[in-house]
Amino acid sequence: MTGEDRTAADHVPLTLQDEVLARLKSLPEVVGFAALFSGEAPDIDSLRGRVAERWGSLPRLRGVLETPAPGWFRYATRRHGWVILAGLDVHEHVSAVSTGRELDGLLNELVVCPLPVHRPPWRLLVVHNAPEAHFSLVFVAHHALLDGSSCFTLLHHLLGASPPIAPTRREPDGPSAPGRRAPRTGMAYALRSLVGAKQTIGPPAHDPRPALAWSAMDPSALTAARRALPGWGATLNEVVLAAAAGAVRAVHGPQPRPGRTGGPVYAGVSVDLRGRDTAHHLGNIVSMARIPLPVDGESPADRLAACRGVVARQGGRASAEALLRIGKTASCLGPWTLGVIAARGSSHPAAAVSCTLVRHKGGGLSLDQRPLVRCLAIPPVPPAGTVGFTLVQYAGTFTITVASHALPGDAHRLTSRFVDEVSLLGRGRESDG
Repeated sequence: MTGEDRTAADHVPLTLQDEVLARLKSLPEVVGFAALFSGEAPDIDSLRGRVAERWGSLPRLRGVLETPAPGWFRYATRRHGWVILAGLDVHEHVSAVSTGRELDGLLNELVVCPLPVHRPPWRLLVVHNAPEAHFSLVFVAHHALLDGSSCFTLLHHLLGASPPIAPTRREPDGPSAPGRRAPRTGMAYALRSLVGAKQTIGPPAHDPRPALAWSAMDPSALTAARRALPGWGATLNEVVLAAAAGAVRAVHGPQPRPGRTGGPVYAGVSVDLRGRDTAHHLGNIVSMARIPLPVDGESPADRLAACRGVVARQGGRASAEALLRIGKTASCLGPWTLGVIAARGSSHPAAAVSCTLVRHKGGGLSLDQRPLVRCLAIPPVPPAGTVGFTLVQYAGTFTITVASHALPGDAHRLTSRFVDEVSLLGRGRESDG
Protein backbone atom coordinates (compact mmCIF):
# COMPACT_ATOMS: atom_id res chain seq x y z
CA MET A 1 0.00 0.00 0.00
CA THR A 2 1.59 3.30 -1.00
CA GLY A 3 -0.73 5.51 0.97
CA GLU A 4 -3.15 5.40 3.87
CA ASP A 5 -6.52 3.94 2.88
CA ARG A 6 -8.88 6.86 3.50
CA THR A 7 -11.97 4.68 3.47
CA ALA A 8 -13.29 5.18 6.98
CA ALA A 9 -14.22 1.86 8.50
CA ASP A 10 -15.50 3.29 11.78
CA HIS A 11 -15.96 6.48 13.79
CA VAL A 12 -15.21 6.37 17.50
CA PRO A 13 -15.98 9.26 19.91
CA LEU A 14 -13.16 10.21 22.25
CA THR A 15 -13.38 9.14 25.87
CA LEU A 16 -13.31 11.70 28.66
CA GLN A 17 -9.54 11.39 29.17
CA ASP A 18 -8.85 11.47 25.42
CA GLU A 19 -10.97 14.59 24.97
CA VAL A 20 -9.19 16.54 27.70
CA LEU A 21 -5.82 15.73 26.13
CA ALA A 22 -7.07 16.56 22.62
CA ARG A 23 -8.13 20.02 23.80
CA LEU A 24 -4.70 20.87 25.25
CA LYS A 25 -3.33 23.40 22.78
CA SER A 26 -0.32 24.92 24.56
CA LEU A 27 1.84 21.77 24.51
CA PRO A 28 2.51 19.08 21.84
CA GLU A 29 1.39 16.27 24.23
CA VAL A 30 3.82 13.68 22.85
CA VAL A 31 4.28 10.42 24.78
CA GLY A 32 6.21 7.24 24.02
CA PHE A 33 9.23 5.06 24.75
CA ALA A 34 12.80 4.35 23.65
CA ALA A 35 13.81 0.67 23.58
CA LEU A 36 17.56 -0.03 23.46
CA PHE A 37 18.70 -3.23 21.75
CA SER A 38 21.93 -5.16 21.34
CA GLY A 39 22.92 -6.34 17.85
CA GLU A 40 22.66 -4.98 14.35
CA ALA A 41 19.69 -2.76 13.54
CA PRO A 42 16.94 -4.53 11.57
CA ASP A 43 16.34 -3.84 7.92
CA ILE A 44 13.71 -1.12 7.66
CA ASP A 45 11.53 -3.17 5.32
CA SER A 46 11.50 -6.15 7.67
CA LEU A 47 10.58 -3.87 10.58
CA ARG A 48 7.75 -2.34 8.55
CA GLY A 49 6.53 -5.84 7.76
CA ARG A 50 6.48 -6.72 11.45
CA VAL A 51 4.63 -3.51 12.31
CA ALA A 52 2.03 -4.21 9.61
CA GLU A 53 1.58 -7.75 10.94
CA ARG A 54 1.44 -6.92 14.66
CA TRP A 55 -0.10 -3.44 14.72
CA GLY A 56 -2.01 -3.18 11.44
CA SER A 57 -5.11 -4.86 12.86
CA LEU A 58 -5.34 -2.50 15.85
CA PRO A 59 -8.09 0.09 15.23
CA ARG A 60 -6.52 2.50 17.70
CA LEU A 61 -3.39 2.85 15.58
CA ARG A 62 -5.46 3.56 12.46
CA GLY A 63 -7.33 6.46 14.06
CA VAL A 64 -7.09 9.99 12.65
CA LEU A 65 -8.13 12.72 15.08
CA GLU A 66 -11.21 14.50 13.75
CA THR A 67 -11.73 18.01 15.09
CA PRO A 68 -15.27 19.42 15.42
CA ALA A 69 -16.34 21.58 12.49
CA PRO A 70 -15.17 25.23 12.55
CA GLY A 71 -17.05 27.63 14.78
CA TRP A 72 -17.00 28.22 18.51
CA PHE A 73 -20.47 26.71 19.06
CA ARG A 74 -19.62 23.40 17.38
CA TYR A 75 -16.27 23.22 19.18
CA ALA A 76 -17.98 23.88 22.51
CA THR A 77 -20.78 21.35 22.03
CA ARG A 78 -19.14 18.48 20.13
CA ARG A 79 -16.34 16.11 21.05
CA HIS A 80 -13.43 15.17 18.85
CA GLY A 81 -13.57 11.72 17.25
CA TRP A 82 -11.32 9.01 15.90
CA VAL A 83 -11.90 8.26 12.22
CA ILE A 84 -10.67 4.68 11.94
CA LEU A 85 -9.05 4.12 8.55
CA ALA A 86 -9.49 0.84 6.72
CA GLY A 87 -5.74 0.40 6.24
CA LEU A 88 -2.38 1.48 7.62
CA ASP A 89 0.56 2.71 5.55
CA VAL A 90 3.65 1.63 7.49
CA HIS A 91 5.90 3.68 5.19
CA GLU A 92 4.30 6.82 6.64
CA HIS A 93 4.86 5.75 10.22
CA VAL A 94 8.06 3.66 10.36
CA SER A 95 11.39 5.19 9.31
CA ALA A 96 15.12 5.15 10.05
CA VAL A 97 17.10 8.04 11.52
CA SER A 98 20.52 9.10 10.28
CA THR A 99 23.36 7.23 12.00
CA GLY A 100 24.89 10.55 13.00
CA ARG A 101 22.05 11.50 15.32
CA GLU A 102 22.40 11.16 19.09
CA LEU A 103 19.48 9.65 20.97
CA ASP A 104 19.30 12.40 23.62
CA GLY A 105 19.10 15.16 21.05
CA LEU A 106 16.48 13.30 19.05
CA LEU A 107 14.28 12.72 22.10
CA ASN A 108 14.40 16.41 23.03
CA GLU A 109 13.30 17.31 19.50
CA LEU A 110 10.49 14.76 19.41
CA VAL A 111 8.82 15.88 22.67
CA VAL A 112 8.33 19.42 21.37
CA CYS A 113 7.40 18.54 17.77
CA PRO A 114 3.65 18.19 17.10
CA LEU A 115 2.67 15.08 15.18
CA PRO A 116 0.93 15.40 11.78
CA VAL A 117 -2.86 15.79 11.99
CA HIS A 118 -3.72 14.27 8.60
CA ARG A 119 -2.77 10.70 9.58
CA PRO A 120 -2.81 8.53 12.72
CA PRO A 121 -0.65 10.49 15.20
CA TRP A 122 2.25 8.13 15.91
CA ARG A 123 5.75 7.31 14.63
CA LEU A 124 8.27 4.49 15.09
CA LEU A 125 11.93 5.34 14.43
CA VAL A 126 15.06 3.20 14.21
CA VAL A 127 18.02 5.03 15.75
CA HIS A 128 21.58 3.75 15.38
CA ASN A 129 24.41 4.09 17.90
CA ALA A 130 22.20 4.18 21.00
CA PRO A 131 24.04 4.40 24.35
CA GLU A 132 24.60 1.02 26.06
CA ALA A 133 23.33 -0.70 22.90
CA HIS A 134 23.71 -0.89 19.13
CA PHE A 135 20.37 0.60 18.13
CA SER A 136 17.05 1.72 19.58
CA LEU A 137 13.42 1.83 18.57
CA VAL A 138 11.79 5.13 19.45
CA PHE A 139 8.01 5.33 19.50
CA VAL A 140 6.07 8.57 19.91
CA ALA A 141 2.33 9.25 19.78
CA HIS A 142 -0.14 11.98 20.63
CA HIS A 143 -1.19 11.57 24.24
CA ALA A 144 -4.87 11.66 23.23
CA LEU A 145 -4.22 8.41 21.34
CA LEU A 146 -2.32 6.48 24.01
CA ASP A 147 -1.16 6.70 27.60
CA GLY A 148 2.27 5.52 28.80
CA SER A 149 1.05 2.05 29.72
CA SER A 150 -0.44 1.63 26.23
CA CYS A 151 2.87 2.54 24.62
CA PHE A 152 4.69 -0.23 26.48
CA THR A 153 1.86 -2.67 25.76
CA LEU A 154 2.46 -1.97 22.07
CA LEU A 155 6.16 -2.70 22.51
CA HIS A 156 5.37 -6.07 24.07
CA HIS A 157 2.92 -6.81 21.27
CA LEU A 158 5.47 -5.84 18.60
CA LEU A 159 8.02 -8.20 20.10
CA GLY A 160 5.45 -10.98 20.41
CA ALA A 161 5.46 -11.28 24.18
CA SER A 162 1.95 -10.15 25.13
CA PRO A 163 -1.51 -11.61 24.54
CA PRO A 164 -3.69 -10.08 21.80
CA ILE A 165 -4.88 -6.57 22.54
CA ALA A 166 -8.64 -6.34 22.91
CA PRO A 167 -9.85 -4.17 19.98
CA THR A 168 -12.48 -2.37 22.05
CA ARG A 169 -14.58 0.24 20.27
CA ARG A 170 -14.63 2.59 23.20
CA GLU A 171 -13.58 2.46 26.82
CA PRO A 172 -16.12 3.78 29.34
CA ASP A 173 -15.70 7.29 30.73
CA GLY A 174 -14.43 6.39 34.14
CA PRO A 175 -13.18 3.50 36.25
CA SER A 176 -13.53 -0.11 35.25
CA ALA A 177 -16.37 -0.62 37.72
CA PRO A 178 -18.92 2.00 36.59
CA GLY A 179 -21.48 1.17 39.24
CA ARG A 180 -19.18 1.77 42.21
CA ARG A 181 -19.14 5.13 43.94
CA ALA A 182 -15.88 6.66 45.05
CA PRO A 183 -15.58 7.03 48.84
CA ARG A 184 -16.26 10.50 50.22
CA THR A 185 -12.63 10.91 51.26
CA GLY A 186 -11.50 10.22 47.69
CA MET A 187 -13.98 12.78 46.35
CA ALA A 188 -12.77 15.36 48.88
CA TYR A 189 -9.13 14.93 47.87
CA ALA A 190 -10.07 15.09 44.19
CA LEU A 191 -11.98 18.36 44.67
CA ARG A 192 -9.04 19.89 46.53
CA SER A 193 -6.73 19.01 43.67
CA LEU A 194 -8.99 20.96 41.27
CA VAL A 195 -9.35 24.13 43.32
CA GLY A 196 -5.87 24.34 44.89
CA ALA A 197 -3.33 27.10 44.29
CA LYS A 198 -1.16 27.07 41.19
CA GLN A 199 1.87 24.82 41.67
CA THR A 200 5.36 25.42 40.29
CA ILE A 201 8.90 24.66 41.43
CA GLY A 202 11.73 27.11 41.91
CA PRO A 203 11.74 30.75 40.85
CA PRO A 204 9.60 31.68 37.85
CA ALA A 205 11.56 31.23 34.63
CA HIS A 206 11.36 34.15 32.21
CA ASP A 207 11.54 31.77 29.28
CA PRO A 208 10.87 28.20 30.52
CA ARG A 209 12.48 25.56 28.30
CA PRO A 210 11.08 22.06 27.77
CA ALA A 211 13.80 19.44 28.18
CA LEU A 212 14.18 15.72 28.74
CA ALA A 213 17.03 13.76 30.36
CA TRP A 214 17.44 10.16 31.43
CA SER A 215 19.83 7.91 33.31
CA ALA A 216 20.29 4.24 34.10
CA MET A 217 19.77 3.36 37.77
CA ASP A 218 21.73 0.94 39.95
CA PRO A 219 19.27 -1.87 40.84
CA SER A 220 21.13 -2.61 44.08
CA ALA A 221 20.75 1.03 45.17
CA LEU A 222 16.98 0.85 44.64
CA THR A 223 16.82 -2.43 46.58
CA ALA A 224 18.76 -0.86 49.45
CA ALA A 225 16.46 2.16 49.42
CA ARG A 226 13.39 -0.08 49.66
CA ARG A 227 14.92 -1.85 52.67
CA ALA A 228 15.86 1.37 54.43
CA LEU A 229 12.54 1.69 56.23
CA PRO A 230 12.00 -0.59 59.24
CA GLY A 231 9.34 -3.29 59.15
CA TRP A 232 8.01 -4.16 55.70
CA GLY A 233 10.21 -1.60 53.97
CA ALA A 234 9.22 0.91 51.31
CA THR A 235 7.41 0.39 48.04
CA LEU A 236 9.07 1.38 44.79
CA ASN A 237 6.53 4.18 44.43
CA GLU A 238 7.52 5.55 47.83
CA VAL A 239 11.20 5.47 46.87
CA VAL A 240 10.41 7.42 43.67
CA LEU A 241 8.48 10.04 45.64
CA ALA A 242 11.21 10.43 48.28
CA ALA A 243 13.97 10.66 45.66
CA ALA A 244 11.96 13.19 43.64
CA ALA A 245 11.43 15.28 46.78
CA GLY A 246 15.16 15.20 47.50
CA ALA A 247 16.05 16.11 43.93
CA VAL A 248 13.65 19.08 43.90
CA ARG A 249 14.99 20.23 47.28
CA ALA A 250 18.61 19.96 46.14
CA VAL A 251 18.10 21.81 42.86
CA HIS A 252 15.48 24.39 43.86
CA GLY A 253 15.96 24.77 47.61
CA PRO A 254 14.22 23.34 50.67
CA GLN A 255 11.03 25.42 50.40
CA PRO A 256 9.89 26.08 46.83
CA ARG A 257 6.90 28.41 46.80
CA PRO A 258 4.19 26.74 44.69
CA GLY A 259 1.74 29.63 44.94
CA ARG A 260 1.25 33.09 46.40
CA THR A 261 0.04 31.54 49.64
CA GLY A 262 2.97 29.16 49.95
CA GLY A 263 2.00 25.76 51.33
CA PRO A 264 3.21 22.27 50.47
CA VAL A 265 4.57 21.20 47.14
CA TYR A 266 2.27 18.58 45.61
CA ALA A 267 3.05 15.64 43.37
CA GLY A 268 0.62 14.09 40.93
CA VAL A 269 0.97 10.30 41.06
CA SER A 270 -0.28 8.43 37.99
CA VAL A 271 -2.88 5.76 38.77
CA ASP A 272 -3.58 3.14 36.11
CA LEU A 273 -7.28 2.24 36.25
CA ARG A 274 -7.02 -0.92 34.18
CA GLY A 275 -8.26 -4.10 35.76
CA ARG A 276 -7.20 -7.68 35.18
CA ASP A 277 -9.53 -8.00 32.19
CA THR A 278 -8.47 -4.68 30.65
CA ALA A 279 -4.72 -4.80 31.33
CA HIS A 280 -3.86 -4.80 27.61
CA HIS A 281 -6.43 -2.27 26.42
CA LEU A 282 -5.14 0.73 24.50
CA GLY A 283 -6.12 4.32 25.15
CA ASN A 284 -6.04 6.63 28.16
CA ILE A 285 -7.25 4.58 31.11
CA VAL A 286 -5.38 6.48 33.76
CA SER A 287 -5.98 9.22 36.32
CA MET A 288 -4.02 11.05 39.01
CA ALA A 289 -3.88 11.26 42.80
CA ARG A 290 -2.39 14.44 44.28
CA ILE A 291 -0.20 14.04 47.36
CA PRO A 292 2.09 16.38 49.37
CA LEU A 293 5.76 15.93 48.49
CA PRO A 294 8.07 16.14 51.55
CA VAL A 295 10.62 18.58 50.11
CA ASP A 296 10.92 20.12 53.59
CA GLY A 297 12.28 16.88 55.04
CA GLU A 298 15.71 17.54 56.55
CA SER A 299 17.27 14.23 55.52
CA PRO A 300 16.73 11.47 52.95
CA ALA A 301 15.56 9.16 55.75
CA ASP A 302 13.00 11.73 56.92
CA ARG A 303 11.67 12.17 53.40
CA LEU A 304 11.36 8.42 52.86
CA ALA A 305 9.56 8.00 56.19
CA ALA A 306 7.14 10.77 55.24
CA CYS A 307 6.32 8.94 51.99
CA ARG A 308 5.34 5.69 53.71
CA GLY A 309 1.64 5.12 53.04
CA VAL A 310 1.15 8.69 51.79
CA VAL A 311 -0.68 7.68 48.60
CA ALA A 312 -3.26 5.70 50.57
CA ARG A 313 -3.63 8.49 53.15
CA GLN A 314 -4.42 10.97 50.38
CA GLY A 315 -7.16 8.86 48.83
CA GLY A 316 -5.04 6.84 46.38
CA ARG A 317 -7.10 5.08 43.72
CA ALA A 318 -10.35 6.40 45.20
CA SER A 319 -9.14 9.97 44.65
CA ALA A 320 -8.05 9.16 41.08
CA GLU A 321 -11.42 7.58 40.29
CA ALA A 322 -13.27 10.50 41.87
CA LEU A 323 -11.34 12.94 39.69
CA LEU A 324 -12.70 11.16 36.63
CA ARG A 325 -16.23 11.18 38.01
CA ILE A 326 -16.02 14.94 38.55
CA GLY A 327 -14.91 15.37 34.94
CA LYS A 328 -17.70 13.14 33.69
CA THR A 329 -20.29 15.12 35.65
CA ALA A 330 -18.90 18.43 34.35
CA SER A 331 -18.96 17.11 30.77
CA CYS A 332 -22.75 16.76 31.00
CA LEU A 333 -22.82 20.54 30.44
CA GLY A 334 -21.00 20.04 27.15
CA PRO A 335 -17.51 19.24 25.86
CA TRP A 336 -16.53 22.88 26.43
CA THR A 337 -16.14 22.06 30.13
CA LEU A 338 -13.40 19.57 29.26
CA GLY A 339 -11.64 22.37 27.41
CA VAL A 340 -11.80 24.46 30.58
CA ILE A 341 -10.31 21.57 32.57
CA ALA A 342 -7.55 21.17 29.96
CA ALA A 343 -6.73 24.89 29.95
CA ARG A 344 -6.62 25.06 33.74
CA GLY A 345 -4.40 21.99 33.94
CA SER A 346 -1.94 23.59 31.51
CA SER A 347 -1.89 27.16 32.86
CA HIS A 348 -2.74 26.46 36.51
CA PRO A 349 -1.18 23.04 37.34
CA ALA A 350 -2.45 21.39 40.52
CA ALA A 351 0.90 19.68 41.16
CA ALA A 352 4.42 21.01 40.70
CA VAL A 353 5.81 17.50 40.25
CA SER A 354 4.49 14.34 38.61
CA CYS A 355 5.70 10.84 39.47
CA THR A 356 5.07 7.73 37.39
CA LEU A 357 6.23 4.14 37.78
CA VAL A 358 6.10 1.74 34.81
CA ARG A 359 6.71 -1.96 35.46
CA HIS A 360 7.38 -4.59 32.81
CA LYS A 361 6.19 -7.97 33.99
CA GLY A 362 7.99 -11.07 32.83
CA GLY A 363 11.51 -11.63 31.54
CA GLY A 364 13.61 -10.10 28.82
CA LEU A 365 12.34 -9.44 25.29
CA SER A 366 14.05 -9.52 21.93
CA LEU A 367 13.55 -8.48 18.32
CA ASP A 368 14.51 -11.43 16.10
CA GLN A 369 17.21 -12.56 18.57
CA ARG A 370 18.39 -9.00 19.22
CA PRO A 371 18.06 -8.63 23.01
CA LEU A 372 16.21 -5.65 24.43
CA VAL A 373 18.60 -4.37 27.09
CA ARG A 374 16.84 -1.28 28.46
CA CYS A 375 13.59 0.70 28.20
CA LEU A 376 13.03 4.34 29.01
CA ALA A 377 9.89 6.42 28.99
CA ILE A 378 9.24 9.49 26.87
CA PRO A 379 6.79 11.48 29.00
CA PRO A 380 4.92 14.52 27.68
CA VAL A 381 6.27 18.00 28.32
CA PRO A 382 4.80 19.12 31.67
CA PRO A 383 3.16 22.53 32.18
CA ALA A 384 5.50 25.51 32.49
CA GLY A 385 7.23 25.64 35.86
CA THR A 386 6.76 21.94 36.64
CA VAL A 387 8.72 18.70 36.28
CA GLY A 388 7.94 14.99 35.88
CA PHE A 389 9.83 11.86 37.03
CA THR A 390 9.15 8.52 35.30
CA LEU A 391 10.88 5.32 36.42
CA VAL A 392 10.75 2.26 34.13
CA GLN A 393 11.49 -1.21 35.47
CA TYR A 394 12.37 -3.82 32.86
CA ALA A 395 14.02 -7.24 33.29
CA GLY A 396 16.15 -6.24 36.26
CA THR A 397 17.05 -2.78 34.88
CA PHE A 398 15.75 0.58 36.04
CA THR A 399 15.79 3.83 34.06
CA ILE A 400 14.70 7.29 35.23
CA THR A 401 13.47 9.93 32.79
CA VAL A 402 12.97 13.54 33.86
CA ALA A 403 10.87 15.93 31.78
CA SER A 404 11.28 19.56 32.82
CA HIS A 405 9.65 22.77 31.70
CA ALA A 406 11.53 25.28 33.80
CA LEU A 407 15.06 26.68 33.86
CA PRO A 408 17.59 25.59 31.22
CA GLY A 409 19.57 22.59 32.44
CA ASP A 410 16.96 21.59 35.02
CA ALA A 411 16.27 18.19 33.47
CA HIS A 412 19.91 17.07 33.69
CA ARG A 413 20.40 18.51 37.18
CA LEU A 414 17.28 16.83 38.51
CA THR A 415 18.12 13.52 36.84
CA SER A 416 21.62 13.46 38.33
CA ARG A 417 20.30 14.43 41.74
CA PHE A 418 17.54 11.79 41.62
CA VAL A 419 20.19 9.09 41.11
CA ASP A 420 22.20 10.46 44.04
CA GLU A 421 19.11 10.62 46.25
CA VAL A 422 18.33 6.93 45.70
CA SER A 423 21.86 6.09 46.85
CA LEU A 424 21.43 8.28 49.92
CA LEU A 425 18.10 6.64 50.72
CA GLY A 426 19.79 3.25 50.66
CA ARG A 427 22.31 4.38 53.23
CA GLY A 428 19.50 5.31 55.62
CA ARG A 429 20.42 7.25 58.74
CA GLU A 430 24.09 7.08 57.76
CA SER A 431 23.38 9.79 55.19
CA ASP A 432 21.74 12.19 57.65
CA GLY A 433 24.97 13.80 58.52
